[in-house]
Amino acid sequence: MITLWRTLLALGTWAALALQYWLMVDGQPPDEVARRTINFFSYFTILTNLLVAVTLTAPLLAPRSALGRWLASPSPRAAAAMFITVVCATYHLILRELWDPQGWQMIADYALHYGVPIAFLLDWLLLVPKGLLSWRAPLRWLGYPLVYAAWTLVHGHLTAFWPYPFVDVGKLGQQAVMINMAGFVLVFLALGLIFIALDRLLGLLRRRVD
Repeated sequence: MITLWRTLLALGTWAALALQYWLMVDGQPPDEVARRTINFFSYFTILTNLLVAVTLTAPLLAPRSALGRWLASPSPRAAAAMFITVVCATYHLILRELWDPQGWQMIADYALHYGVPIAFLLDWLLLVPKGLLSWRAPLRWLGYPLVYAAWTLVHGHLTAFWPYPFVDVGKLGQQAVMINMAGFVLVFLALGLIFIALDRLLGLLRRRVD
């Protein structure tokens, strides 16, 4: 049953990503497709949903491989759950009111920002072993958002493309964007510690039940 659930969730995540990509490049000339493809992979939402898709898929397709075993372990799955939670929360609290998607765009938008995050968070809460994470893990997890922040700044300065309004150096200025990024790093760290605390609590409760 768990395998079926994760297979369906993986397929749904890949489908949502494919739909969003198609919506971005459909009908565009080749040079514009190339530009939009790079921009597509410059959204934290896309990269994190891709991370979730790979985290689900690798253990299903290659459970004995090094990658499959690693992605099936508690720390990578907790990190992915934390990252995708940030995607959902940021969209709901900051970005949701900035546009009004319709039709297929609304389906892709809600799948990537609500459907996948909620489903994967439930997967982590209910199906991943608990009580095995280190309090140092959130520091390691910061590598992903820090690399993303660096890419966003480099890519943005080269192309003037800023994926989110709170990282738009052209409108806000470099200092304001750096402050925003630092704030998000602190959010990642704090949320990571919350995930560790929740992991410890759920692990303790499960041991008492057993």
